[in-house]
Amino acid sequence: MLTYLQFDKPFTVYTDASDKQIDSVITQKGKPLGFFSRKLTDTQRCYPITKQELLAITETLKYFKHMLFGHNIVVKTGHKILTHELSTQASDRVLHQRLLLEEYGVEFQYIESEKNVVADVPTTNRGDIYLRQ
Repeated sequence: MLTYLQFDKPFTVYTDASDKQIDSVITQKGKPLGFFSRKLTDTQRCYPITKQELLAITETLKYFKHMLFGHNIVVKTGHKILTHELSTQASDRVLHQRLLLEEYGVEFQYIESEKNVVADVPTTNRGDIYLRQ
């Protein structure tokens, strides 16, 4: 069951990337607000998994911009490298996506892959374990 927005509370974004698609769920206080999912293009399927995860985050923020922009956003990711500053060795695409994330003031938090079941819900029938953490 979706819930109403509370703009004084932080938004939590869970994302997941696979070899075929990207998924995400936006929550507040452990309750879902919105779901996002789309197929990857042939080119995007060749990206390393960390870049696919970064793509999932940026696509979610753009899709829900009307809801998220200007508010506290915590992104839970299973990729530790995304929780750290990027080096100057990063590609132009990655730097562009990180600039977009800075506009939103996103805070990254690492979550173990086994515990990141929330983002898997749109594409699997795992609703019975939804938001159990």
